[in-house]
Amino acid sequence: MALIFALIIAYLIAHALFSKPSKLRQRKISKSSSANVYRVLSVADGDTITIQYPNQAGKLKIRLNGIDAPEHAMNGQPEQPYAKESQLLLTKLCSEGIRIEITGVEKWGRTLAWIYTLDGLCINAEMVRQGAAWYYEQFCKNNKM
Repeated sequence: MALIFALIIAYLIAHALFSKPSKLRQRKISKSSSANVYRVLSVADGDTITIQYPNQAGKLKIRLNGIDAPEHAMNGQPEQPYAKESQLLLTKLCSEGIRIEITGVEKWGRTLAWIYTLDGLCINAEMVRQGAAWYYEQFCKNNKM
């Protein structure tokens, strides 16, 4: 009886966590979008990139809108688990170039943006879907979903 009860509870928890459609998963950009394609120069961590950008002295630092990812060690704080894996996934997703939809600037001066693969996949959402970042609703600027 206890085993059945435990299985039912596990099912209900899994259903509650994984069956709700994520707001982020709904974001797409058209493959034929006229948005410019940008080259990623560096990936700082799982939620921050630097791109080649003509209007900002050649570079623009972007914080991925709506997500947060594990941090590398800094300011005496230890590295959070899976920081390297998160950075590697973002590097892979950006490897062919990206399209961007700028939404604003955050308090540290980084540009906030939704970023997309050339096929139109929302990289912000894909980072969450693959478990390399989490949805950060309170800091999700201009959420159109």
